[in-house]
Amino acid sequence: MTVTKFALAALPLLLTTTSVLAQEAASDYFVLSLNGGAVYYNLPDVATGAIVDGEAETVESTVIGGTVGLGAAAGIGQWGDFDASIGFNGFITYGNISGSSVVRTYDEPGVVVIPGFTTPAGYIGIDTNPSGGDDVSSDVLVSFEGSNAGGYSGSVIGDDAATDAGQYEPTPSGFIFAARTTSADADGPDPGGGPADIGSAGYGFIASSTGGIFVASGDISGLEISTETSGTFAYAGADITLGLGKATDETTQVQGFFGPSYRYMSQGSETSISIDIPEAAAPYGGLTVYPTLSIDREQDITTHYLGGVAGFTLSHLLSDTLTLTLGAEGNIYYANSTLSGSDTYSIEGGSGVAGIPVDGDSVTAQSGSIEDSGMAFGAKGQAGLSFAVSDTMQIGFGGSVEYLSRVAVASPGSADDILSTNTYAPGSDEGEAVYDSPASTAASLTFGDMWGFGLTASLTGQF
Repeated sequence: MTVTKFALAALPLLLTTTSVLAQEAASDYFVLSLNGGAVYYNLPDVATGAIVDGEAETVESTVIGGTVGLGAAAGIGQWGDFDASIGFNGFITYGNISGSSVVRTYDEPGVVVIPGFTTPAGYIGIDTNPSGGDDVSSDVLVSFEGSNAGGYSGSVIGDDAATDAGQYEPTPSGFIFAARTTSADADGPDPGGGPADIGSAGYGFIASSTGGIFVASGDISGLEISTETSGTFAYAGADITLGLGKATDETTQVQGFFGPSYRYMSQGSETSISIDIPEAAAPYGGLTVYPTLSIDREQDITTHYLGGVAGFTLSHLLSDTLTLTLGAEGNIYYANSTLSGSDTYSIEGGSGVAGIPVDGDSVTAQSGSIEDSGMAFGAKGQAGLSFAVSDTMQIGFGGSVEYLSRVAVASPGSADDILSTNTYAPGSDEGEAVYDSPASTAASLTFGDMWGFGLTASLTGQF
C-alpha cells in the first residue's frame, strides 16, 4: 500500500474532529467525508420551577439524538519536514431532552415559592401562627394593581369550628388569588366529616401580563405540585484547521492541528406546573374545594461559542487495509447565552371560593429575555478504525467522549432572592413569608458542565 493510501485510510475519523492527515504529495489530494451516528449528552440539572424551603428543586437532564457531519481536507504542500493540509468540519446534532414528570405531595410544614419566568411588581404576605393549644391563626394578603385578595385575619377557639377561606379578584392585567386554612384541630377531621384540616397555612398567587408568582407557607401538608417538562436540543459547529503531520515510521504518523472554532447550542423546553391546594372546611360548614392553579411555560436558551481548537492525532496501519486512529483536542471559547420565554397562568375549578368565573381565567405574560456571557472550555477524545474498500474510498467506525464546561440553564433563584421576609424555621408552621417587589424581574441563568458520548460511521472518498 502506498503512503497516500495510508493517509486516506485515517481520514474518516480525523475529519470528525476537524483535523486532516497529509503525507507525501500532500498537494495532490482532496478528500471529502460524510459521517453520521448516535450521541448521548448529560446536561446540567434543570429546575422544576418550585423553590422548596429555600432551594430550587431540580431533575436530571439528558439527551439522546442523532448527528450528521461533513468534512473536507486538502493538501497544501510541505512546511519544512512536515506535510501541511487544511481541513473543514461541520456537524449538526439534534435530539430530545429527557422529559420528566414530578408529582410532590407535601406532608409537613414548609415554604414553597414558584416564580414565573418574570415576576411582577406586587405583594403577597402570609403570616401563620399555630400558637399551640386551641388557638390557630393565619393571615393572607395579596395586593396587585390596586386590587386586594385575602386580608384574612382571625383565630379559632375550640375544636368545633374552622374558618378557612379563599378569594379570587380580577386585575387590569390578570388576576390574583388568596387562600388560608386554619383549624384548632389541625390533625383530625373537621366537624362536618370532611377531610382532615391541614393546620395553619396560607397561599397567594399573582398572575398578570407582567409576570406571576405563587407563594405557600405554614403547615402545607396535602399541597400537591405536579410538573411535566419536555424539550428539544440542537448542537452544531464548524471548524477550519491547519494540520501538520509527520510519519514516525512506515506504519505510524502523528499530526497536530489548530484553527478557529464555532459552536451553537439551542435548548427549547415546555413546562407545565399544576398546583392543587388541599380541600378544607368552609367557614360556615361544608367543604371548600380550592381551584387548580396552573403555570404553562415556553422557554428557549441559545448559546454561541466562538474561539479556537487545537489537538493531535496518531494513526497506525494495522494492515494494508485497516488503520487505527486515536485523537484528542481542546477548545477555548467566548460563550454568549440568551434566555427567552413566557408563561401562561390559569385558574380553574373549585367551589366555595368567591369570585371565580365559571370558565376560569387565564393570562399570558409578555415574553422576556436576558443574556449572560463568559469563557468556556472543551475537550474531546476519540478512537476509531477505518477500512480501505478501494484505492480511493474508506469506511470508518469510531467512538468519542467530549466535555464542555459552560452550558446554560434557567434558574428560578432561591427563596432569599425572591422573598423579602422569611422567618420560618425548617419544619415549622409558625412564621411570616413576604413577597414585596416594586418592579417586574426576569429569571436568571446559571451554568454547569456537559458530557457527551458518540458512536459514528463514515464514508470517505478521494477526488
